[in-house]
Amino acid sequence: MQKRKFPVERMDLRINMEKTGARIRQLVMDSGYTMQEIMQITGVTAVQTIYKWYYGKSIPALETQLVLCRLFQIQITDLLVIEDSSTCNQDMDVRQDSLWEYRSASSGHLARYLSLLSDAA
Repeated sequence: MQKRKFPVERMDLRINMEKTGARIRQLVMDSGYTMQEIMQITGVTAVQTIYKWYYGKSIPALETQLVLCRLFQIQITDLLVIEDSSTCNQDMDVRQDSLWEYRSASSGHLARYLSLLSDAA
């Protein structure tokens, strides 16, 4: 029998939405693309959507994240700020509820994120 790589228990990983948004904002600024160009490239139709990413109110859909990664020539692990619960400070617990809502609404997108992250490692 093959030995398991990870214990059979929940791995509590979180996407730090504020830091991810700040990273996206910095990548866009460093790239020299305008907001309208980013909208055209990603297919986003409302500028408010991008501002929500910037300020950590939401994160791009998986497909949009992949487009941004290709555009900026980075890996998805360089786009998202992933934190383990053991490294998160107490303030991050407030984000757990909104992340749980996102997980529920995204119908498995987080599982796909984690799969991509493990493949990249």
